[in-house]
This record gives sequence, C-alpha cells and structure tokens, in this order.
Amino acid sequence: AGVLSAAMVLGTMAIPAFADESASGSAAKIGNTEYATLQDAFTAAKKDDTITLLKDIELTDTVEMKKDSPALKGFTFEGNGKTITLNTPDKTAIRFKEYPNDITIQNLNITGTANYAFYFTGGGESRFNNVNISGSYFCTVGLFGTHGAIFNKCNISNTNDGTTRLFEDTNGNMTPYIQSAMWTNVAYNTPVKLTDSNISAITINGYSESNTFAPKIYIDSTSTTNVYSMDDSVDTGSKVLCVSPESTGTYTIKKLTTNTDKS
Repeated sequence: AGVLSAAMVLGTMAIPAFADESASGSAAKIGNTEYATLQDAFTAAKKDDTITLLKDIELTDTVEMKKDSPALKGFTFEGNGKTITLNTPDKTAIRFKEYPNDITIQNLNITGTANYAFYFTGGGESRFNNVNISGSYFCTVGLFGTHGAIFNKCNISNTNDGTTRLFEDTNGNMTPYIQSAMWTNVAYNTPVKLTDSNISAITINGYSESNTFAPKIYIDSTSTTNVYSMDDSVDTGSKVLCVSPESTGTYTIKKLTTNTDKS
C-alpha cells in the first residue's frame, strides 16, 4: 500500500528525415496554425488533432495537457524527427494530467534530465512509435493507475536504472523506490507491450488484494528489457507473474537483493 500511495506522488534506432520546418521559428503546429511554444500547442489541441514539432527545442519547465483538455480523448504528437532536450531536474517534462486515452507519440528523440520525460495518470492506452529517449530520470516514462502503452521500434533508457531513490510517504517514512526507464502499475486490462523495442528497465508496482493476479508485460521476440518488481511475495509469485508467459523476447526479472533470469 505504501508503494502505491508514494508512487503516485511522484543503441538508438534511426528516425526518418522530415522536411517540415517553420520559417517563423515556431515550435509546433496543429494543421496550418503554428505555435510559439509546445505548451501553446498542447493548450490549443482538440480530440484527433496532430501536434507536429517543427524544430529541436529545450524544455526548462513542465509541458502539461490539463485534465479538461478534449485532446486527452485522443491525439497524435508527431515528433517530426526532432529532438527535445530536457533541463527539468526534479520536474516532469511532459505530463498528461488525468485519464488520457488513445494518445500516439511518434518519430521523436528526447535527451536530458527530468523526474519523468512522460507522465500519464489513469485512463487507457497510449502508443509510442519510433521514439528514442535517453538521459537521467527517476523514471523515464511513468504509467500510473490503469494506464498502459504499446512501444513499437523504441529505445528508452535511464542512466539511473536499478538504483534506489528515497521518497517520504504520508507518514514521514523514507521508502526506497527503484529508478528505471518505465514505471507501471499492475492493472492487467491495459498491458505494456514491447514490439521491436529496447526498454532498459521497467519497475512494476506490487500486487495486492485489489489487483487481479494477471500478467501485465508482454515482450515480443525482437524486444529486450529488465523488470524490477516492487513485490517479491512468495505467495503470489508476482515477480514472475508480472511478465506474460506468452513473451518470447529476452528479459531479466530483478529485485533489490537477488536476480531471477529468464530469456
């Protein structure tokens, strides 16, 4: 229970060349309308829009799609082969406030330092296509609550993989959390699927009586990852259960003190 509450507080693949750039220096566009900043485009987006990045940019503060945005019901973030450099230590870089669903992020490079590069809270499923993220994070991609995602042709890493970071819970206790390239909860109905992707490490939250004991992570034959389980219960066997037996890729299931290898 402590893990659940505290967590809520908290090789590169080639990208094809794109010629679509702004002569005015705008950061992004929706249709034919250009926006000076990525935040301006996120604020203006509607359902089924495509936000296209027009140039390499640096973020020094959080870009957020707020909980009342109609785009949270589905939109595409087209990276256009550009690079976002993050300079947001102790902040989330790009956050989808509440219950996002049917969001596609594609053809994008991200590097730098942040608490999270992407943060999703609840909702349904998102898709990452041809996305490369590297740098230093608590968790590179945070999938909280019921949120799940499909990763296709992605390379996502974190220089802090496998190390612990202390967070203070609501009772004032300092609890260690495993840093990784992805955080996911155990909601099985919105799985995490890896296709032709390398996710350097995934931290999965612990199972409890309120969770169905079912696999969450699917790894295809062309994908690799390491999985850190926050639940090493002998009764549920959840550190093995978190990865679907249908997985055919290469993975290692780890905890803080011992490793269980599976390939």
